[in-house]
Amino acid sequence: MVVYGVTLDTAEVAIALGIGVSMLFYEKQNLVPGGVIVPGYVALTLDRPYLLLSTFAVAIITLFALRTVAGYIILFGRRKFSFMMLMSFVIAWGIQSLVALLLTYGQVASVGPTGIFQVIGFIIPGLVANSMERQGITKTIYALTIVSAITYVILYAITGK
Repeated sequence: MVVYGVTLDTAEVAIALGIGVSMLFYEKQNLVPGGVIVPGYVALTLDRPYLLLSTFAVAIITLFALRTVAGYIILFGRRKFSFMMLMSFVIAWGIQSLVALLLTYGQVASVGPTGIFQVIGFIIPGLVANSMERQGITKTIYALTIVSAITYVILYAITGK
């Protein structure tokens, strides 16, 4: 099985490394890089910047959606987290569907229905948005960039991929 262009074994190593590096980074910097599993998945996609940009875009849109809705609905704790996860899924799926609708049939056939706009999974943007809400957008992007890069370097040294 292939996940983000690598074997499942490599993906498992990337996620485990991401968790370890994330824990060490949190101990030293007191910053969360988007969630426990996020750096591993991001490290697997560092060679595809469009995935990173679209994932960050969906996370930021999710954050602003939360702030807008929070003025009308009481959101805290698990309810807020669940809302962010659901909103990131709906936003990513909605943008992918809109892009597919705007393309002609020939374009969709050549790149696939989500070939133009893709995100890293459907839960990763929600996890990133949750960290952005807690510690700020710039701190989260900084932490995620550093931890993912370190994870990628270690992964490359171990697996060569």
